[in-house]
Amino acid sequence: MGALVDFGISEAFHIQPELLYVNISDSNALFLPIMAKFYVVDKFNLQAGPQFTISLEDSITDFARVTFDLGLGAGYDIIENFFVQARYSFQVTNSYTGDLDIKARVNYFNIGVGYKF
Repeated sequence: MGALVDFGISEAFHIQPELLYVNISDSNALFLPIMAKFYVVDKFNLQAGPQFTISLEDSITDFARVTFDLGLGAGYDIIENFFVQARYSFQVTNSYTGDLDIKARVNYFNIGVGYKF
């Protein structure tokens, strides 16, 4: 569940910031992606950009509350205001902030259906 704004810079290039609420295995978070959308053909776009993930859970010792990800995906505008998209994002920063030599990263694959007002 979420909201987005689609800024058309040109006919083929758009910037799309989003705010998404996610629930994964009883953990809650906010995704804040800022995607650059390139329309390669009519109605079909490729997406890429940064994403911030903010945990809404109580702080866990030695783990970051905010992480930085990179996202890649594609979208299709079914009709003028109705769209589908799929995106894979991989975490760049290490979630573990403790003293041990541990790398903890979470990658996400999400599929969405949306309506633009």
